[in-house]
Amino acid sequence: MGTSVILHVTLQSPNPVEASVTCWTLPVRVMAETSSSTDDPATVYLQPRLAEALHVKEGESMEVTIHEFSKMYSLPIKLKARMSGDVLISDLVGLGIAESVLADDNKTTEVVLANGGKVVPLPVTPMWYVGDTPKERRGAARLYFDGISRDSPAGPCGYGFHVVKGTYSARGEELVRGYGYAGMDKSSNEMEYYGLLEGLTWASRLDLRNLTIFGVSETIIKQLTGEYDIKNRRLKFLHDKVKALLDRNAGMKCNYQRIHREENDIAESLSNLGLATKETKIVCQWPQINQLLKRE
Repeated sequence: MGTSVILHVTLQSPNPVEASVTCWTLPVRVMAETSSSTDDPATVYLQPRLAEALHVKEGESMEVTIHEFSKMYSLPIKLKARMSGDVLISDLVGLGIAESVLADDNKTTEVVLANGGKVVPLPVTPMWYVGDTPKERRGAARLYFDGISRDSPAGPCGYGFHVVKGTYSARGEELVRGYGYAGMDKSSNEMEYYGLLEGLTWASRLDLRNLTIFGVSETIIKQLTGEYDIKNRRLKFLHDKVKALLDRNAGMKCNYQRIHREENDIAESLSNLGLATKETKIVCQWPQINQLLKRE
């Protein structure tokens, strides 16, 4: 089984005119060596949700910047819906990125880059570790989400979220934060759902026992609790995606709470950042995440 590490990458859309997101920055799982657990070696696997936003089709190549290596690569894309992360890069050697990979007692991996031989030490991070499945859910966190549509529903549109450890304050120990751009012609309520969906996607990867979800919108919170019917077709579609994600994480108990706007200022600021930059970016705080997962 190959060594798995986390790299921070930026994916550039090969079709920026048609894409709703021109670039997406996020942590991704990398198989540093060829592994029998992947169908094809030397490939970048992409979740369809990212492929749709970036407007990339299977078989196309896209520019991938690996920030730890300070280099950009043009890599082939293959779509794969069923995988634990959003992106999986398989086989750094086979892709021509590295000359060799050396793992040291499952804690550090040294990658010798091709065309120069620079040695880059990388920590092995437990999240998405190959073959690693949670033995039990533990811990609690809070998810704050927000969305904005300027001149709703004309757009442009942005969303934001952050996940904080524990059950008390939005300014506690942060685990994950993110913001994104979602193109044009979406309502503010739709963008609230976008922020919730992205935040819930990342929160569900933390093996939590309890998650409390905080939002400003009375409409969204009461649709989540079942107090409001959903008549809008587009909101119903997004609500169903939230429900499907929750169903896949049935061991994580969720509660919902409406809060005042001043209590949600971080998520609101992130939404505005997504709108202003027209980019999508996810940041994970690995020391805090690893401590939460208790697999350091």
